[in-house]
Amino acid sequence: MRSWTDLKIVLCAVCVAGGVACSDDDPDGGIANPPANGGSAGAAGSAGAGGSAGQGGAAGGAVTAGSGGSAGAAAGASGGAGAPGVAVTSDAGVVVSAPDAGDGPGEPDAGGGDPGPVDPGPVDPVPVDPEPTVTFGDVFPVLVARCGGCHGANAPGARPRFAVTGNEAASFAATQAMSQGAVVSARIITLAVNQGSMPPACGGGDPGQAGCISVAEATQLSAWVDQGAQP
Repeated sequence: MRSWTDLKIVLCAVCVAGGVACSDDDPDGGIANPPANGGSAGAAGSAGAGGSAGQGGAAGGAVTAGSGGSAGAAAGASGGAGAPGVAVTSDAGVVVSAPDAGDGPGEPDAGGGDPGPVDPGPVDPVPVDPEPTVTFGDVFPVLVARCGGCHGANAPGARPRFAVTGNEAASFAATQAMSQGAVVSARIITLAVNQGSMPPACGGGDPGQAGCISVAEATQLSAWVDQGAQP
């Protein structure tokens, strides 16, 4: 018959084989409670995941904490600024930059209408040729032709002699004299141009009519007087 010691040895061997610790410290010589055995180092986890639980170690093995998984791959840095109108994505496929809808060229103003005429600014006035100066030398032939029969060198009575052929100076002096309360040059315009009573054959008609001075002659005489009846 085997002793208790032999039996204990057999039991310890069975416990060891089953992964249970055996100790002689038990006051009753029995089997002590097995120590808690930690797992062996866990395999490195996949990116971003913690390590898997350690596998059970051999009986009595030292406890080693499971290694934490390596940190997951960080998300890719934001992409650089994309070309206009192109979205930029990170290495992880995340859109980090998108074109700003407001960055494009401005749309034409649909409300703009015709701006209207453009002010050209100050415009230089078109130079106007001044009215040609009319002198007595210009009108003297008209006076001789139209008035010489009554106001020439042989004019009767006190008639002013302003149409003396060959004597332009004396004729001009006569146009500056007074006659019936008015300067002769002014009376010529009143009677020959405005009233048509001179020459007498005009009979009160208008310039251009039969017996009257022509329109061109009336215009020339009027310009001479208006300009001051220059010699």
